Amino acid sequence: MVGKYLARSGLVMMAILAAAVALYSLRYYGALVDGWLDVDLKIRAIIEHVPIQALTHMLIAPVALLLGPFQFFPRLRAKYPQAHRWSGRVYVAACVVAGTGGLATSPSASGGPVAGLGFGILAVLWVGTTLGAWRAAVQRQFALHRLLMRWIPELFGDVGMARLYLLDSERDRRGALFGDGGIAPSGGARDGLISGAGNTEYEGFGVMAGLPARHCFTPQCSTLHRQPAGH
Repeated sequence: MVGKYLARSGLVMMAILAAAVALYSLRYYGALVDGWLDVDLKIRAIIEHVPIQALTHMLIAPVALLLGPFQFFPRLRAKYPQAHRWSGRVYVAACVVAGTGGLATSPSASGGPVAGLGFGILAVLWVGTTLGAWRAAVQRQFALHRLLMRWIPELFGDVGMARLYLLDSERDRRGALFGDGGIAPSGGARDGLISGAGNTEYEGFGVMAGLPARHCFTPQCSTLHRQPAGH
């Protein structure tokens, strides 16, 4: 009983957080009409430098964020299998297009070449995992399909945490230069706090929702959380 409640709560929280991030990301649509409301100057510089690549990623990724959590609700899968399949196809397409755009944008990352390499690797993993999950579903290997699908939110979380890390590091540098960082903890402590809290929060909701922990790479890890496939 408690396990079902935690799983349901985790799914709901994941859906709410994903929707909030997706809705906030809609501000990038303003770039199409030269509107830059609440867009960071460095992000704007990237968009202006590689507009097609950057906007392909930024405008399509919110679609995946909105649809993704609903792929994990077992009751929806069981009651509306056709809707699950079609929304899944749109989700896969959005992930592949947005991931490809992210990969094409990564060389222009504001954090420099190391950050660009990291974002590029995450983009490849995102696209590869998504295509692998889709192929497994087509081949009716639903255990593998569910396992791979459960890793995609982890990759979303890694991208978000990487952005927070870069933002925090930039604030550290500015504080060292202009003397405005005395109130906040040291860079190393704050980086650890952000990374630890973010990973714990994301993995916490993931485990509650039946997603595997980050350190688990085998199908046996999801045995306790198997749900009806609805296919």
